[in-house]
Amino acid sequence: MYASINDRIHPSLRELTNISNLILSVNNLISLPAYGLCAMNTTCRLKLLDISFNKLRYISKRAFDGLVFLESLYLNMNDLHTVYMNTWLTSLPFLRTFSAKLNKIEMVLQNGVSSINHSRIEILDLSENNITHWSCALGFHNLTSLNISHNAISMFDDECFQFPLLKNLYIQYNKFSKIPENVFNHVKFDLINIFMEGNPLSCVFPHESCEAIRYLLRNKKGYFNAHTVIKDYEAVRCTGPPKLANKTLASLNYKDEHIHCDIPNNLSCLYYERVCDYLKVYNCSFRSWQSDLPKDTNILYMTGSLKLNNVSRISSTFVVNDNILQLYLNHNAIVAYPQRAFDGLTNLRILALNDNNISEVNLAFENLPFLEVLSLDNNHIKKVNAASFSNNVNLTYLYLHNNLLETLPSGVFDALTNLEMISLHNNIFKCECNLLWLKKWINNNINIVSRPGDILCVNAYNGMSTSNVPILQLLDMYFICAGSGGKDRTIYAIIVSLLTLIVFIVAVILVRRRKYIRWYVYIKYGNRLFANEDDDDEDVKKYDAFISYSSLDYQVVLYDLAPVLEGRDPPYRLCLHYRDFPVGASIADTIIETVAASRRTILLLSPNFLQSEWCLLEFKVAYEQVLNDRMNRLIVILLEDILEDQFDKNLKKYLSTNNYIRWNDPLFWEKLHKLLPNVDQRLNKLIKAKTDEYNFAEEIGLL
Repeated sequence: MYASINDRIHPSLRELTNISNLILSVNNLISLPAYGLCAMNTTCRLKLLDISFNKLRYISKRAFDGLVFLESLYLNMNDLHTVYMNTWLTSLPFLRTFSAKLNKIEMVLQNGVSSINHSRIEILDLSENNITHWSCALGFHNLTSLNISHNAISMFDDECFQFPLLKNLYIQYNKFSKIPENVFNHVKFDLINIFMEGNPLSCVFPHESCEAIRYLLRNKKGYFNAHTVIKDYEAVRCTGPPKLANKTLASLNYKDEHIHCDIPNNLSCLYYERVCDYLKVYNCSFRSWQSDLPKDTNILYMTGSLKLNNVSRISSTFVVNDNILQLYLNHNAIVAYPQRAFDGLTNLRILALNDNNISEVNLAFENLPFLEVLSLDNNHIKKVNAASFSNNVNLTYLYLHNNLLETLPSGVFDALTNLEMISLHNNIFKCECNLLWLKKWINNNINIVSRPGDILCVNAYNGMSTSNVPILQLLDMYFICAGSGGKDRTIYAIIVSLLTLIVFIVAVILVRRRKYIRWYVYIKYGNRLFANEDDDDEDVKKYDAFISYSSLDYQVVLYDLAPVLEGRDPPYRLCLHYRDFPVGASIADTIIETVAASRRTILLLSPNFLQSEWCLLEFKVAYEQVLNDRMNRLIVILLEDILEDQFDKNLKKYLSTNNYIRWNDPLFWEKLHKLLPNVDQRLNKLIKAKTDEYNFAEEIGLL
């Protein structure tokens, strides 16, 4: 029965005991009869009552007395502030659906739990209200769907949320800062769906949830455990910590070291467990350390903390803990450390001492046999002991750049057979006879030396006194010791002067007669002389650039990159997989031939690229060409950010010592054109060469 009424229910409605459905929605009701909609001493057969879209501000505790057969009650879109759940449900023993969404409910009151615990209610919707707390007494044991989204609830009290038959839980747009794991402790169903978008979720997780978070990030499908799935997993965002802010749960990488679980403690610094590798971290960076180090700490951050405590010298056996694998002492004011300083850290893998005031590297690392990374850059180091690294056979990364090194003892790196990268640039090396070994060592290990062109000699002598000459450009004959006297320098000066004079005379002859020499050689042998490397490339190379990309990123090439480069005047000659690779030929052979036939190789680096076997082969071939030619023909374009640990070994090496261009860089096209070969110059040279050939042929009477 539908009833259109004014602001109050007429008493005659209470006499209609045989009505099964009563719709009183979209009226102007401001109140209900205080003693029920069913007349005294009568039994109403009403099963559905809808009083939505009215102006009800208050409903009495006895308003639903006598409606013993009611199954569905709708109070949506009114002005209610309080609901008396316990009393109402006592009067409504068969109620299965209750909805009071879009009100102003702040409190859900009850006088006890017995009637609620025996209630048959299955669907409860209190969404879009002002509820701030979920009461312990509200334990609907038959509830299958609970919607309390768009409220202000921040947590569920432990043991209060006991819905054993719950299947769907809607808590979107509340104030939950963590996933309410205690919700699922009493659920008997195999699977429960939870919806929680729009909550201020902190992605610094509680320690008791750590295993569940690992499960969530590994399966990538929203499963919090085997029985719980976050259905809007791709829309739930982190509000912190800062490095994870605004990222969705779906986008979090299980291997990200910033994802961690706080460990309850009363310590002076942050103590947490990393999700990716179970390592326990004690982070005292830029905090005053109280020496309260937990025994099971694996990573100790003390960046800037010693400086706050005015500690400039590390004491002997500074920390004794076999569990510590990484120690960060960077950005302090350390000037020295004793030789036994790190003896208590026998399992240490990473030691960061960069950005301090250390002046000498002694034997303090000899009892660290498992050390893999050692950062000593940005100090004031002037001296390195010859045996400083003699026991560090597992060292793979050694940073010594930005120091005050004038020399290094011969053989200081001999024990480092597993070294993958070393940095020595921005020092003040004096390239005398005792440093010739370093030039040869750098030449023999050029693949692992970072920025070799920036390793400079400040007192070089190459026929005349000069400074800041790259050590690899200084001839062996000029590594002269200061004590050898001026006689050797005079002899070298005379020899160099004579050689310079001879070279100058030959150059003058070649320049003055270059046209006739070039004509003769061209007619006799078909070759052009006096062509630089770019000229050779123009004549020999078929393509200006070969573009290496994953087929999943083809749209970037097809619609953006290729149209711009091939659409300019003059155009770049590009080699593209789908267009220029011969059909039926061996892909591996074609890749090798194409890289060799291209003046540049452009890599479109993305996660898709790293998953492609052919893309990695193309990088390997191009990288080998860089090493063989000693000329960087490789251009790397980063389509999106990629975690460093996803790169393969050679790619990581290359990117650590060379620049790349970001696809979203505002100056992208300008930077790319600077790295590509000069096609304007190529065109001008071709025109000039044709003109010279024509003039020469005309001069000798062939035309």
